[in-house]
Amino acid sequence: MYTRYKPRKREKKFIKYLLFICASVGLVYLAYQHRNTLMFWKYNISKLDKELFTINQTGDRQVRINLLKDLERKCDRYKSENPFSADAHFSSGKVKVLLAEALMPASFERLFESDALDSLSIEVRQCFFEAIKDLKKGQALNDGKIDDRNLMLLAKAIFLAGYYVPHEIVQLLADLKKIETLTPEEKRLYATIHVLGGNEAKGFHILKSDSEAGSPLFFATIYRLTGKNTEAIIEYRKALEKVDDIEIKTLIHFNLGKIYFSQSLAMEAAKEFSEAVAASPQKAYLKIWAGKSYAALGDVLKAQEMWRDALKLEPENVEAKKLIMGK
Repeated sequence: MYTRYKPRKREKKFIKYLLFICASVGLVYLAYQHRNTLMFWKYNISKLDKELFTINQTGDRQVRINLLKDLERKCDRYKSENPFSADAHFSSGKVKVLLAEALMPASFERLFESDALDSLSIEVRQCFFEAIKDLKKGQALNDGKIDDRNLMLLAKAIFLAGYYVPHEIVQLLADLKKIETLTPEEKRLYATIHVLGGNEAKGFHILKSDSEAGSPLFFATIYRLTGKNTEAIIEYRKALEKVDDIEIKTLIHFNLGKIYFSQSLAMEAAKEFSEAVAASPQKAYLKIWAGKSYAALGDVLKAQEMWRDALKLEPENVEAKKLIMGK
């Protein structure tokens, strides 16, 4: 009886040992097969997030740019070593969006209010283009799936780079699941895209339902761009009461002047353009517009004076030359 039992016991131990070896080999094989993903998450959690946190705490703009450029190089190197990792491309895209924003002369809100989004440098636009490629590649490698955070980064890069027109970006953002998790700045961008993309009701609802989502100047800009002149004038007046910055005051008076001029209210336009000229007398385009408003009032001498002053500031200004010559 004992002699029959002992071999069976040894046989069971051998089978267990064999199964353990097979399982261990299997785990090692799986770990090897997915080593890129495992290594990525180690890098992503322990290094990328930590470095981004440090960069966000940096107050000096140039230092922040240099740190982001260094991090961009690290992401590009890791991405080249792991070309089929969706997470590597998503992270590279994120860093490039942050770098492009750091390279911008001002925030999205300030540039939007100043009608300066079209004047972004080639370097900034190229950085956004590279971010778009990375984020789209990450989405493709992830079976077409993209989470809200990366989707908003993609929409931001596309909008600021002028890669798509707003109504196409609205379609892209249809997959965003939780608007309430967006930061105030992201909400402003999200709302702006919807307003400019033809979905005004949704965009204005988001702005009006969040006290942090838009300043009077921001609202005024959106109203002006969508042809809601009365609302724009009201918001510009509100903004004037709250700002001390000469550049912003000049901008507000200039935009009010353009609104009144477009409505054939030459007297009101002339008043606003004159305020803008008084605040920033070295800007030729302000004097050109002031001259146009005086000409509309029939004051040709005052108009000519303004245009000649503009030409003194910018001797090669083609528009001023044509206006002086009556063309």
